[in-house]
Amino acid sequence: KKCDSASYLAWQQEMSSKNLKGAYKILVEINLATAYYYCGDFRQLKYTLDAIDVVRMKGKVESYLYSYYRLWFLYYVVLGNIPEAEKVMEVIDTLPVPENVEAKKYSDYIVANGHLTLECRKGEVPYIEEKLRYMRLSDELLSIVCEKNFLGKYYLRNGMRDKARECFEFVAEHGNMLFIAKAAKEILEENLNKEN
Repeated sequence: KKCDSASYLAWQQEMSSKNLKGAYKILVEINLATAYYYCGDFRQLKYTLDAIDVVRMKGKVESYLYSYYRLWFLYYVVLGNIPEAEKVMEVIDTLPVPENVEAKKYSDYIVANGHLTLECRKGEVPYIEEKLRYMRLSDELLSIVCEKNFLGKYYLRNGMRDKARECFEFVAEHGNMLFIAKAAKEILEENLNKEN
């Protein structure tokens, strides 16, 4: 919640060292992979995802598949491998819709955000800010920082430098330990703070 990915990672590593079973084990594995993502350790993210047994995600934990495949999607997007990200999105689109209201809300977010991410790669998207705000699941700092990062990249790709600068300044200031905060600082220094 405070964008302290290092503390979150340490907590998840501690949890994964316990002898957990069933749904708790799967949840901790997914949380550990999430922590690696937010820390920017994509090698460990892939290693952790590769070790998760997807077959175990049946019944009550079937909704965890959305989180699992979302992490693969983010992994490929960060690497710039959009064809693989599109393949993962195809899998996400075929997942069973959760019956639990909260799980359904989260799965709807993953689907909508994934499609918007791919749409943004192809060109300008009308009402992008409104779409992201409508999709937002919470007003916690992490959600807002990630949203601003998304917008910053979108604006930069589409030549809207002032808007991009504003977004990346927010990410750099509020992103704490997230890898996107460090990346935002680099983007500001290398691309947006130079006089052109």
